[in-house]
Amino acid sequence: MRQVTARLLLAGVLAALIIGALFATTRQSASSQSGLPKEKQQIEDRLERMRTEALKKSRPGRDPSARPSVEAKISAESRSPFPSIQASVGVIVESGQAPFPGSVYAFENHWYKDTDSGYLTVYAGYERADPSQGLVIVEATSRELGKGDRPIVYRTPVKAGSLRVVAASGSRITLSSASGQSFTFDFESRAFVFP
Repeated sequence: MRQVTARLLLAGVLAALIIGALFATTRQSASSQSGLPKEKQQIEDRLERMRTEALKKSRPGRDPSARPSVEAKISAESRSPFPSIQASVGVIVESGQAPFPGSVYAFENHWYKDTDSGYLTVYAGYERADPSQGLVIVEATSRELGKGDRPIVYRTPVKAGSLRVVAASGSRITLSSASGQSFTFDFESRAFVFP
């Protein structure tokens, strides 16, 4: 019984070694040749030559006159790299970027002012689910980590489309809607008011 088991084990090991050697030989010969049909190899060679030639060619430079005329200024008044306008109170930043889900809200721009405790920011835009519903989101951020108010959404009293901050004076922000209607938002009382 032991002899039969030993012979079977030896036969299995030899079979594995022979199969392994055949596999290695086949793999080695395949790697030394491309393994592609002649037509396919010609196409691959032509594509490689085209890539090499394209990389050697110089890329045309940009035309400086085609650049936007508005320059972003980062100053003590503006903490944003985007184009900004100094309002009589605070700064209006011409950027639709905001720290809120883009699937829920879309923004045109925002206004902010530096306060003793941090920043007060008002984002202006609309709801993605209903683009006719304009809104502002007010966010008070603190200079201290973990402090500050949660952002609050304020919707326009009438559906007039997306909002854009156009001016700020005193405690009031003037907003223009996509339909041309004007709104005033008081950031101290946190409400839309009539001028």
